[in-house]
Amino acid sequence: MLITDHLRNPRSESPENVRHPVRRSEPRVLFADDQPDVLEALRLLLKAEGFQLESASSPAGVLAAIEAREFDVALIDLNYARDTTSGEEGLNLLSRIQGIDPTLPVVVMTAWGSVEVAVEAMRRGARDFVQKPWDNARLLAIIRTQIELSQALRKGQRLEAENSLLRAEGMPKLIAESAAMQNVLQIISRVGPSDANVLILGENGKLADQGTLFLDGFANVPMSQQQKLLRVIETGEFERLGSSRTRRVDTRIISATNANLAEEVAAGRFRQDLLFRLNTIEIRLPSLRDRREDLPLLAQHFLRQHAQRYRKRLTGFETGAMQILLEHPWPGNVRELDHAIERAVLMAPGPLVKASDLGLRVGTAAGGRLEDMSLEDVECFLIKKAMTRFDANVSQAAKALGLSRSALYRRLQRYGL
Repeated sequence: MLITDHLRNPRSESPENVRHPVRRSEPRVLFADDQPDVLEALRLLLKAEGFQLESASSPAGVLAAIEAREFDVALIDLNYARDTTSGEEGLNLLSRIQGIDPTLPVVVMTAWGSVEVAVEAMRRGARDFVQKPWDNARLLAIIRTQIELSQALRKGQRLEAENSLLRAEGMPKLIAESAAMQNVLQIISRVGPSDANVLILGENGKLADQGTLFLDGFANVPMSQQQKLLRVIETGEFERLGSSRTRRVDTRIISATNANLAEEVAAGRFRQDLLFRLNTIEIRLPSLRDRREDLPLLAQHFLRQHAQRYRKRLTGFETGAMQILLEHPWPGNVRELDHAIERAVLMAPGPLVKASDLGLRVGTAAGGRLEDMSLEDVECFLIKKAMTRFDANVSQAAKALGLSRSALYRRLQRYGL
């Protein structure tokens, strides 16, 4: 299972461990009118409330702003220079805004108010209607209400999406009873309810707004992209791939890597300022070979999981099979164990997994004949040996094997190591 699931969902829910309120930047308000004096009056009124402000003087300017950035509320005039009385230009603009961002609350205003125009504006998606000249107190009350409603709506949509994922996938178990894992569990129980960024160190094994973002193998992010990642962490702003629209996210980051970070920084492959941002709390995960007490429990867990998936009646392991599991070095850690058990479930003909079902080639690891192995088996064996020799340091193992780091990472993924 993922440690990150329990950092997001800590066991303890006592009052002192209740999650702190998420950090939230000032609401962003877009207001539009074709009269400069109206824009200035709105700017002075809204600035005093501490909002982030952006103005536009035309429908095209409004659409460009909404395409580029995310707002909490939009206050738009219904009449512009082309048509100053009917409100039709503003009503068309309202419909186009709904097409771009249906969750954005829009408040419309006009000096040529009528019941018919107000009804049509509400029909096209406006949340409220203000007639010029406006009452400052009422206008501010409407804006605050719409900001709160929009934030609640967007949060509800995120929670529903997250709940759908949990219902579909189920909550993984955290299997960890060995002494080597007790310190890890203690740290999780303390920092899980907080918003602190967490760095997970150890060997190899988005709906993130107001939630948790997990970055696996983050040390492999190219230097050209690290500045962009740092910007997201520092400002909460980003653009989706293929879009120029700037969005905001408020998220707690949990990152993991098996790299030697000091070596990566010294070699100029990783920014030190980004490391400082990610590493508020550091958790070092012991390798599977250092927590062998958990291995039978993990093996049984994966056996039940894959037996159910493949509809096979398997109840456990023969003594010889369990002995091989306990003696194997597991350079690929829990991920390798998971893949080994999945293979065994597929291969096992009877109710118990046999040693031959595991396909771990213990004899080869002890000095068997390479000439009896396939080319892929030889490559996998040599990679496992190099990873064990260099204590899972990818850079050193890659150098010893005559491979680039990226090439070795691809092979580790291919062989499930």
